Amino acid sequence: MSWDSVWQKLEALLASPGFRPSPPAYAGISLAAFDDSDMKIVGQVPLHPTGGEPQGDVGAYVRAKEDGSIQKAEQLGKSLSEMLNQYDFSPLGQIDTENSNVLVHLFLLCIFSIDDTLERCFSSQMLAQVAQNKLIEHLDSKAVYRDIRANAAYSMYRLAARSHDVAREIGLAFAELCQKEGDSAYQEAGTALYLQMVKSASNLFAAAGFSPGQ
Repeated sequence: MSWDSVWQKLEALLASPGFRPSPPAYAGISLAAFDDSDMKIVGQVPLHPTGGEPQGDVGAYVRAKEDGSIQKAEQLGKSLSEMLNQYDFSPLGQIDTENSNVLVHLFLLCIFSIDDTLERCFSSQMLAQVAQNKLIEHLDSKAVYRDIRANAAYSMYRLAARSHDVAREIGLAFAELCQKEGDSAYQEAGTALYLQMVKSASNLFAAAGFSPGQ
């Protein structure tokens, strides 16, 4: 199953009258008990789908533009969107890609995995944001991103990403979000998708001419 096939199904589902993704198993649980001082919640992620320069030090932005870093980050974001368009979900195993909730969380996990990788690779939040902006610019015309951007799954993945075994915890979170807690097929699919997105995003980061910690 290609990324475009997923988009088409999701857009058809979201266009259906009264459609809402099924509430995940953690719905209603307060995250207040966690130290989330450095956690990004969807809605607070510094993405600007409508364009414009990233917030922050204007001088740093000007210097990055002059040395070509901004242009490279924009190209990286474009390459990431192209990678997603070509991604084949078929090898993920026996998960129900006809299920609207599963499709929503496949999408969210892809975007989280890329965002998380960019933030780990870049020391400059500004450059990470530029790349994210370009990726989201490609997705902004899609109803899917607009309609599910407030899904609390992003926060759950943030918690998983702070664990000692990130890939495993991401898989567990994905299965729970898909209401398949304890199902090894969904856990393995979530872990595999996360690792594949991290590997692809890291390779594109290097191919864009960046070095770790730039």
